[in-house]
Amino acid sequence: MLVFLPGKGEIDRCRVECERIPPHNVEILPFHAGLSVDAVDKIFRQSAKRRVFLATNVAETSLTLPGVSTVIDSGLVRQMIHRGGRSALGLMPASQASLDQRAGRAGRTAPGFCVRLFSSGFRPEAVDRPEIERLELDDLVLQAAACGLDGPLLAEAPWVTPPA
Repeated sequence: MLVFLPGKGEIDRCRVECERIPPHNVEILPFHAGLSVDAVDKIFRQSAKRRVFLATNVAETSLTLPGVSTVIDSGLVRQMIHRGGRSALGLMPASQASLDQRAGRAGRTAPGFCVRLFSSGFRPEAVDRPEIERLELDDLVLQAAACGLDGPLLAEAPWVTPPA
């Protein structure tokens, strides 16, 4: 089973609650960007136990976790956003593209299904807005200026996605 949660804090709290349930030959494995190499290696080792992966959106597209036939999706993600004059990590609804990727993690190697923990009336954005549209660019502009890319050079720089 693969459970999508928005962040490490939610993963840790869920793991603690899952471990309170009497053991039924189940292994609870967190999966997020902050894991050590050894912890990631453990995820891909064979196990006789059933597994529950508690993951952030890092598990959406990057790889296939072994034996996953069920996805449980909270529908939430932590993203950098601009709020109150600064950039901060905020709790946001996942985009439809992310929800589709998450559902696609179930049954990659055998039949599977996805359970979504939100209302069927929820209508997510089609795709995530790019960071260049969500964040303040002060740091980027200051770093570019420190590297000598300021004034007209910055204004004429070839942007993949130009800022507003």
